[in-house]
Amino acid sequence: MTIRVLLVDDEPEVTAALRVVLRPYDLEIATASSGQEGLRVLDSLPIDVVVSDEQMIGMPGSEFLIEVRKRYPDIARIVLTGRATMDETLTAINEAEVFRYLRKPSSAVELAQSIEDAAETVEATRRRMAATRDTEFDTQEFEEALETIEMWYQPLFDRQGEPAAYEALLRTFHTKLSNPDLLIAAATSDEKKAQIDRTVRTLVASQISTGWPTTRVFINLLPESLEDPVLLGDDDPLHAHADQVTLEITERASLSDMDDVEGALASLRQRGYRVALDDLGAGYAGLTSFSALEPDVVKFDLELVRGIDSRPWSARLVESMVGVCRQEGVMTVAEGIETAEELEALKDLGVDLFQGYLLGKPGPPPVGEVVQAA
Repeated sequence: MTIRVLLVDDEPEVTAALRVVLRPYDLEIATASSGQEGLRVLDSLPIDVVVSDEQMIGMPGSEFLIEVRKRYPDIARIVLTGRATMDETLTAINEAEVFRYLRKPSSAVELAQSIEDAAETVEATRRRMAATRDTEFDTQEFEEALETIEMWYQPLFDRQGEPAAYEALLRTFHTKLSNPDLLIAAATSDEKKAQIDRTVRTLVASQISTGWPTTRVFINLLPESLEDPVLLGDDDPLHAHADQVTLEITERASLSDMDDVEGALASLRQRGYRVALDDLGAGYAGLTSFSALEPDVVKFDLELVRGIDSRPWSARLVESMVGVCRQEGVMTVAEGIETAEELEALKDLGVDLFQGYLLGKPGPPPVGEVVQAA
């Protein structure tokens, strides 16, 4: 698939040089010499990824990318800059929601890989949106799908190869809402999204109560559930097992749109839950959520893990993140591992736990000693 890219820099020689170094890649490139011109190009051409300088006369890159986000939210945004203040950097990450922030000089391989990764994310988002538009589900079908939900579990292994935890994964067997993405797409209100998570928490709580090894359980939680009165109240069935559960916050909504994320997390931690940030390294969401969640665990996105043994940029990024996490006492997990080479590279980089089809596929609940409810 040819990726359509817009390069924006107020120095024409820079965009010309970038055109040359990106020539070997399957990219269709347009250029603009200012943010204003970039917006005019976007009005007239289909674009998948925008790569913008920060320091530009008239309209700074972060201001330009904020406008791109508002007008064309499905276009991925990358900053490529030689210098920027901390305020400019934070604005690009938090308000423009850039997919990646690169420093000049950036190698052709690093820039091209970032563009390709961004385009893959864009395409996945567009497919999900198209599925939502093209398929209408009524309330009855949604309720029927909830009744078909089963929980499967994928192991996470420690550095010695022993199971250290299991991630609970939702499976649905409805004829139309036949996978988790479709079910979530059909949840057209916060209440329906809350219903999905309540069903998951009830099923997992039941399975922990009837028989479970003495390992932790990771449970994916839609961000909207951080405002669910059932989870924040006293009657959620999962509370009885809170000290064994890590709530894994997925990136399907912006945490910045919620009123009191810190208060909700403090309440859940007080009950004994730990909090994991999913998909760190998958773009702006992971970066902004790291500071918002102050997680106990971070999971590196498979985008970083895939082929990490032969991608020095990804390896350097994971190594630096592992260093930060270790300083803060945060455990690290690599997911999506498919090859022995990826596993060995991740071990060398200092990652704590490992998950992927190479090590173990999702399956029925693990069997172990009965865990009594508190």
